[in-house]
Amino acid sequence: MTTTMTTTDLARRQATTSRSGFTLLEMVVVGAIFALIVGAGIPVTELYLRQKMLAETREEMEELSEAILQYYVDLEEFPTTVQDLVDPDPVPTGWLGPYLAAEFSDSAEDDDDYRFDIWRSGYQLEVVDTYQRRLVSFGPDRTDDDLGGDDIVLDIDAGPSLAEITRRELSILNNAIATYNADFVLSNALSTTFSVLLTQLQAAGYLPSDGVSTTRYTYDGWGQAYYTSGQLPVIEVLSLGGS
Repeated sequence: MTTTMTTTDLARRQATTSRSGFTLLEMVVVGAIFALIVGAGIPVTELYLRQKMLAETREEMEELSEAILQYYVDLEEFPTTVQDLVDPDPVPTGWLGPYLAAEFSDSAEDDDDYRFDIWRSGYQLEVVDTYQRRLVSFGPDRTDDDLGGDDIVLDIDAGPSLAEITRRELSILNNAIATYNADFVLSNALSTTFSVLLTQLQAAGYLPSDGVSTTRYTYDGWGQAYYTSGQLPVIEVLSLGGS
């Protein structure tokens, strides 16, 4: 039996074949696009996580910076390491810490507390000059890049704290003078020479007489000696104010 394929049948067969081939091509193209999307999604996710980790580390460093400055206000010197903010050894005179909240400093793991960045490398506290320190995280590569590469750096300036220290000390000194004058101004007036005046206040018990206190109340925040106006009776001492 001979089957005769008409022109109409041939056209239908070709159309069916064409439709099947086009559908397969669509599948190939869609698969390729999907693979590209998935492949591109991996670095995008990594970039997002990296940026999030960097942001969290910078935020933690800002909190450490504030604690370091408060330490400086209380002790008039910088901590040697960030550990001094919570657990100094020995505890220095004037230390009023801990300077970090417990939820910030506590951790169940030895290398996952305030002393370490998110990559578990220890923070470095470097000396810049007398009144500045530099807090450094080695960043994602956990390598000291000498302020290059991916290191995260935060400079800490004690300048604004110096004025706060000076105001605090002037308040203590001038309150002591006012109290002393109320008791002794007629019988034993304070000297116009500041070093002698300080000794008088200490001897009378109006100021601590230990060596640390003597140094603290001799110099302002900028390391310049306090002075009197030279007039009697002395009612206050003054600071050059960093000039």
